[in-house]
Order: sequence, then C-alpha cells, then structure tokens
Amino acid sequence: MIINNIMPMLFGGLLKMYDDIYDITAYKEYFSELSIETIKCLIISMLTCISINNPVMPFNTCIMILIVQCFDDKELNSPYYIAGLITSLFLIIITFTPSLYFSLNKIMYTLVFLIGTYIDHKYFPEDHSINKIIWRSLGAIFVIIAVIYLKMIIVHDDSLFKMVYDFLLFSIGYLIISLANMTFIEFNKKDESNNNIIDIKNKEDTKEDTKEDTKEDTKEDKEEDKKEDKEENKKEISE
Repeated sequence: MIINNIMPMLFGGLLKMYDDIYDITAYKEYFSELSIETIKCLIISMLTCISINNPVMPFNTCIMILIVQCFDDKELNSPYYIAGLITSLFLIIITFTPSLYFSLNKIMYTLVFLIGTYIDHKYFPEDHSINKIIWRSLGAIFVIIAVIYLKMIIVHDDSLFKMVYDFLLFSIGYLIISLANMTFIEFNKKDESNNNIIDIKNKEDTKEDTKEDTKEDTKEDKEEDKKEDKEENKKEISE
C-alpha cells in the first residue's frame, strides 16, 4: 500500500523537524506550542504503526538515539527523547522477531547505519553549514539510488527487503527536511549578515554626518563669538 511507503518518510521528516525545533532557536520561532505537541504525537503514532509491519524500526530508532547521545549529550536532556527511547524499547519487546535481529544481513545493515551516523556526527557536528548541506545532499542521492535498486532487483515480500526499504524511506524523509531546514537557515543568516552590514554603514554615515554638523555648528559658534568680541571692543573704544 502507498500509505506504508509514505509513513516511514513522514516519520523521518517529522522526527528531523522536531529535532531542529529543539536544537535551533531561530527555527523554533516559526512553530506554535500546539504544532510542536502535534508533531511529537504524530512521531510516536507513526513509529508504532510502522513497527506492526517492520519490527526492526523501533530498534533502529533506539540505536539512533543512543548513537546521537554519544556525540551530543544534550539530546537525552530532552524529556521527549527519553520518552522516545522508552517507547522504542517497549516496541522492541512486544514485536521482537529473532530471525530479523540475528541474521548476517541485519548485522551488515546495522554496521552501515552506524558508520554513516558516526561520520555525520563526528565530522559535521554543527547544526547547519554549507559543508553539512553538501554531505547530506550526497547522502540523499545515495539513499534514493538504493531505494530504486531495491525496488528493481530484490524480491518485495522478503522480510529483509521490508526492513531495509522502510529505513531508506525514513532516511529520505529525514534528509529532505534536514536539507530544507539548513538551506533556509543559511539563506536567512546571509540576509541577516547583509542587513547588519547595511545597518553598520548607516550608523557610520550617521556618525560622519553628525561630526560634520558638529564641526559646522562649532565653526558658526566661533564666528559668532568673534563678532560679539569685536562689537564689545568697539563699544569699549567708543566709550
């Protein structure tokens, strides 16, 4: 069903959206409290629905949260991430399927995921930058190619296919929202920098104008003082 393909993408996109709301102050300004709470509820609901058809998804989510914690200890300071970790562990228990967790393919797949996450957080720890946009763009291209390959080559009723395919769809949603957010913030940052430069120039111009006005006023005052002195001298002479 189409909804089964869309849900992992929405799950990844909403998870990244909430992550950026939590991490980036400038981005949080565009969301009301109601919209943030709605996003949080949708994330948990989608994870639960996906877990029915793909028992490994809560395991992947749990591992992802723990890996991020290794590089950024502020993540688990959020009560929501703690709740997400507890929910993932609960879903792992009730949907546990030994054949999916202990296969060689699962181990290889998990290693690839761990390496990609390690590179992302080790070499691009910042919330947003041009280099991170380029890195995640390459990642998005790789994931889209992998999805096309899986659809064309691998048998679709295979449990491993479902496990990997859903996570790739999750990655597409996550990366698309990430790229959109970082691009938006980078462009806003440039606009703010340009506005700051204009403000500084305006202040400098105003300062120079003020100096010129002060000089002219001082010059006029001196001339008036000279005139007054001359007039006083004349009066004294006449007396």
